[in-house]
Amino acid sequence: MITMILDGYNVIGAVPELNRQWDRNPKAAREALLALCREYRARRKDIERLYVVFDGHEAYAHWPQGTCGGVTALFTRGEEADERIVSMVRAEEGRNRFVVVSEDKDVVHKARTLGARVMPVREFYGKVRP
Repeated sequence: MITMILDGYNVIGAVPELNRQWDRNPKAAREALLALCREYRARRKDIERLYVVFDGHEAYAHWPQGTCGGVTALFTRGEEADERIVSMVRAEEGRNRFVVVSEDKDVVHKARTLGARVMPVREFYGKVRP
């Protein structure tokens, strides 16, 4: 079983469909990403947990955090999403079960250094939307 962690805004920015939606309605773009993740997790039987980590600015304090369809949305509130992603991997045993989805070079480097696998956003999106 694997645990996937997505760098939420990084993924939105790298996927043209979501990025266009972000320009019109950021909340809808976040919800669309979470819906894609739920669909993907439902198809795959090897994903134990799937987290989408967003930078948690005060403007999003009302956003419901929690799990729906096996996908957990996390707003960091006080730290960068990049820091939270790395600390999530660092805190667990069996780091090779983690798959981090991001294009951020620092996140990618730190995740790999800790033993996690890294998936580029394009590859992830290709699997989500075959």
